[in-house]
Amino acid sequence: MDDNAGQLSMEGSYSSQALALISSSNLALSDKRILQAFVEDAVDPKLSAEYLRKSTGSLSELDNGKSKDLRLYQFLNDWTTLSTRFQPTACDDLPRAVKALVRARDGSRCCFTGLPSRFFGRRPLIFTCIVPPSAFTCTKTAHLKHLDDMLDAFITPEKRQWACSLFGNASSADCSEQPHPEHRIDNLWLLSSDVYRPFSQGRVQFTTSEVTFAGFPLPKSEYINPYTLTSVKAVDASLQQTVSMFSYDVFYVNLSKEQYRVGYLPPWSSFQTVLGLDIPIGVTLKNRSPNLCALPNPELFGLHNRFAKAIAYKLVREEMKEGWPSTEEPKAFMSAPLRRLLQNAWLKVPPALRVWTYEIMKKIGCYMYGPTKMNCVQRLPFNLFLKWSIRPAGHVNEARAMDLLEEHTEVPAPRAIDRVRGPELSYLLMTGLPGTMLGSVLYRFTDAELVQLVEDLRRVIWQMRSIRNPYGPDSVIRNAAGLSCYDFRINDSVRRDNFKFESEAKFNECLTSDVTDEARQKAASAHSIAHEICFTHGDLNMQNILVDKGKLSGIVDWENAGWFPEYWDYTKIRWVSFRASQRYLNDVVDRVFPDYKLELEGESALWQYVRFEAYTFTFDIIANGSAQQSPDNATQFDAGTGLEGNLDAETLIAIDYPNPLIAFTTGGSPPFDPSASTTTDTNKPYLTWLNYVLAQSDLPQTISTSYGDDKQTVPYAYATRMPAIRPTRRPRHNHALRIRRPRRRSHRRLALQRRQKHNNVPPLLPRFLPLRHHRRRYKNLRP
Repeated sequence: MDDNAGQLSMEGSYSSQALALISSSNLALSDKRILQAFVEDAVDPKLSAEYLRKSTGSLSELDNGKSKDLRLYQFLNDWTTLSTRFQPTACDDLPRAVKALVRARDGSRCCFTGLPSRFFGRRPLIFTCIVPPSAFTCTKTAHLKHLDDMLDAFITPEKRQWACSLFGNASSADCSEQPHPEHRIDNLWLLSSDVYRPFSQGRVQFTTSEVTFAGFPLPKSEYINPYTLTSVKAVDASLQQTVSMFSYDVFYVNLSKEQYRVGYLPPWSSFQTVLGLDIPIGVTLKNRSPNLCALPNPELFGLHNRFAKAIAYKLVREEMKEGWPSTEEPKAFMSAPLRRLLQNAWLKVPPALRVWTYEIMKKIGCYMYGPTKMNCVQRLPFNLFLKWSIRPAGHVNEARAMDLLEEHTEVPAPRAIDRVRGPELSYLLMTGLPGTMLGSVLYRFTDAELVQLVEDLRRVIWQMRSIRNPYGPDSVIRNAAGLSCYDFRINDSVRRDNFKFESEAKFNECLTSDVTDEARQKAASAHSIAHEICFTHGDLNMQNILVDKGKLSGIVDWENAGWFPEYWDYTKIRWVSFRASQRYLNDVVDRVFPDYKLELEGESALWQYVRFEAYTFTFDIIANGSAQQSPDNATQFDAGTGLEGNLDAETLIAIDYPNPLIAFTTGGSPPFDPSASTTTDTNKPYLTWLNYVLAQSDLPQTISTSYGDDKQTVPYAYATRMPAIRPTRRPRHNHALRIRRPRRRSHRRLALQRRQKHNNVPPLLPRFLPLRHHRRRYKNLRP
């Protein structure tokens, strides 16, 4: 144990010293990221760090900056040359027979999106090499021989030998037994042109989530992990062609150095926008011709993962050398006096007609410009933007905040044109601003541009703080419209209208009203300091800051603006840090604001108690069910114990807070019939729960559940009962429990197969939402 611990400590020491050497250099940020990838993404970080030491000199030699930077720059050029070899490429000159095999295996569809090509080449499918076969061609030029040594240090000599054997580059004997390197089926897959771009740019990585052999799932202990390049049973040559399916989790290489799983970033959905493309959170590769060819080799995806960051940052460096793209600023289509005249005339139009017009304009804008990256916001013609929401208080506050900014400051913010409330939604029409969101281009900023951005943001904060509260001293802390504070950080503030505070002390009492004594004591030091009450934005995350050509061009989304303690903007940025990169937090936020370390410590102690009722839910146990909420061991972790219940709880809290949350758990035993694809009992006893809930005198107002398994273990009783349930109404409720009827044909197919015991053909229970909220006001809610 001591020897292993010492070895791990030594490996960590080598890699940490190498990373410290890179970080202390004077290279550009993108160059540092490329070098860091050589150490962080290597198979053996100790081996790669040792090679870096030998190539650039002693790791402890930090005094001679110029010579150190020169050696690192030379190493950077060599590493960039090597990583370029592994950039995925399109294979257009494949033999017709090879193309036919790949099409048959992939079903002539994009392996990522599952979409076929369109007519007239509008969405062509590209035959893509996961790893270019030429990447392992031995370097014959003498002055480039060291690149082979660098490759050995990065993926280890054993892995390089395996790859050379795979592509027939190990020896002449191997080449005679292997197909042409470019014709290997397990190195090819079909991608649409939109997906090929981010994949070839190193923006997407994969980890295996499930492997299936001939219809039987492989135990997780035998999974191949393509990120660690661990060779196991799944890639054995004799078994490769029996693999019927690989499932991968998809990761997006974030160029702010953090790596996020796609879909973990807001908006919470099954897709996440990457470079303007909707990338799914998971990809399942199915072999539609298992007797003819094999699926792509997971080891090759592992190699791609290793080089992805280096490839991505290399392309970023090339973009930065070309400079910022030229963009045209939106031109005003009329003079300011004429615009105000038309605005006043438009505001006299009946609200119903304006709402109808905005609905039409929303559809036109979506058709012309496509949907925006932000929910409930749509770009319109004439450089206009439309926002809609079920909460009119946010629009009232945002419109007033933009009016105050226009009257008292030169802050680049949109201008409010109209605010109107319809029968279901509230609408806010405003002008647009040039630029793009800071979060999508921060990786391109040079150090000088970042310094200028900090100065511009300081100037904006100073102008905002110059706006005085015009509503009198009775309520010092309030929103921009002089009404109740509207901020998701404050419990209940978006649902109640009595959150105006006459002093900071009263405000602090509200923040600590629903927390434990321990948390209240941690925040006491910060709350004992008297702060200036200033006009604040309330949500200065990277998505709300617009930049154009490396300069600040606008700040949007002012619905949380108001008069708060001076530290509020700083701690709110830290509260929503899942939207921020470390570069933004360290190099921008910490330089724009004064030192609010004590206030941050106090606030962070209170954050976990936001929406306190969410932590006091109760269990209703049915048929000896279990109240376990999270996994207790590795087996339960792999099985996802508590995961689906957690997702349902989050959805319910987002919709129906502050109503109390009840978690139903059942230990019932449903019927089970094994099939070829399901050999163990994975069925969930939803029918037991459903009958129990419907028998209660008090019906829950909102219920979240789902059931859409491709399994023969779906209970026949559940499948036949669900379509028969009619909407259940209670006189004392304004809600209805409704069941969406599935397709009758699918239901009959399920019943027929259950009766005839066709265990080799898994039936499909139609995917539908069994229980849904019926109130129309939740129609456009996106929790």
